[in-house]
Order: sequence, then C-alpha cells, then structure tokens
Amino acid sequence: MRFEHVTYEEKTGRNSKQIESYNFHKAASVLAEYGFDCIRISNDWRGADFLAYRSDSGQTLEVQLKTCLVIAEKYRDYEDLYMCFPLDGTGNWYLIKHSCLMDIVRNNSDWMDSNKWKNEEEYFSYRGNEAMREALKDFAYESKQNHLGFREAAEHMKTTQASQT
Repeated sequence: MRFEHVTYEEKTGRNSKQIESYNFHKAASVLAEYGFDCIRISNDWRGADFLAYRSDSGQTLEVQLKTCLVIAEKYRDYEDLYMCFPLDGTGNWYLIKHSCLMDIVRNNSDWMDSNKWKNEEEYFSYRGNEAMREALKDFAYESKQNHLGFREAAEHMKTTQASQT
C-alpha cells in the first residue's frame, strides 16, 4: 500500500482538533532537533497543550501550542507557560515564555492599545510587524535536517569518540 502526500488543508479539513494534532507533530519534530522530547496532553494542564522535556538538563517546559503568535490575559496566571507557534511562513517554530512574548509585543506594537485587546484581552497575528519579527528571531527554531538514520548516528559517535581521545 502506498499513501499519497496530502496538503495541510486536506489533512486537517480545517477541523480544530486535526489542526492542533498536525501542528503538534510539526512543532515536536522541530523541537526534537534541539534535544526535546514532546508529550502531548489530552486536556490543557496549567495552560499547556504539551510538555517539552530535555533529558540532558531535566528541564520540562509547559507549552501552549498556537497556529500563530497569540498573547492573552488568561495565560498570565501561568508563570512558566511557553508559547509555541509558526509565524513567518518560513517553517520556523517559535518557543518563548508568554511573559517574555507579552514584553516583546508591548515594546514593538500598539496591540495593547487596541479595542480588540481591551475588549477580549487577547490578540493574535499570523505575521507580526517587522520590529516584532526582529525581536523574536532569537526564539525561532528551524528544522536543520530531514532525518537521522543509524548510519548517521554511528558516524557521529565515531567522530565524537575520536575527538575526545
């Protein structure tokens, strides 16, 4: 049996649960390249949709997954909540503490003066402005490789061992 490639729209059908599942796997794939194991949570826990764990440091991040840059007053209750979202159409995923994201938005936009923020205490953007994208560049994570096979892992181990002797 051979499966055909499907587009994002075909995969998700614009169903919110399917979109979240798709985005979780895309984000988890990118974060895996930065040493994270991601565990999806079926119901939001402390504002998080998934946990991102690094075995080398033992650090676990509580992460809210979004389809774009989102700030919301309701997330202020969760001091350690990180936001993970695509933004600029490049395939980058952004991972940033919500409180830090709020500061970046406050310093680089007028969103918090908008009626939308004042009425809904939430604001979102699929692109952000240029100053905001520049301020977020240190929080961008991109995929650097397609896959890692046993051969590549074995070669890496040989190189690492040889350089340590």
